[in-house]
Amino acid sequence: MRTALTNLVTRRRTLVLVLIAALAASTAAWAYWTAQSSGSAGGKVGALSSPAISSATGGAESATLSWSSVSAPGSGAVKYYVSRDGSTPGGSCPAASAPSTATSCTDTGVPSGSHSYTVTAVWHSWSAKSSAKGT
Repeated sequence: MRTALTNLVTRRRTLVLVLIAALAASTAAWAYWTAQSSGSAGGKVGALSSPAISSATGGAESATLSWSSVSAPGSGAVKYYVSRDGSTPGGSCPAASAPSTATSCTDTGVPSGSHSYTVTAVWHSWSAKSSAKGT
């Protein structure tokens, strides 16, 4: 009987210690300032416009595209990449893995048939996609 009572007390003591440790670990830190201060802040909301494909002309296993440039909402250059039917095109068209500041390209190795192209503008972490244009 004494051993059972000792085991029960030990288990309860362990449970209490675990609960105390858990509460101590989850307690938020509180801070406050004792001096008054005043300040101001400002912000600017911007947007990245979508480029527009101005021409998409298909030829024998190639397509020539050109698109409008987009103004950056801040410092830095806007870069572009092209997609053909949702995939990476060939030739001089920039891919998503290596966008370029060019505003035209020639896609080569294009299978015969109709294809849909989009151009995506990228500025820092922002992006804006054009409407699809077919050849």
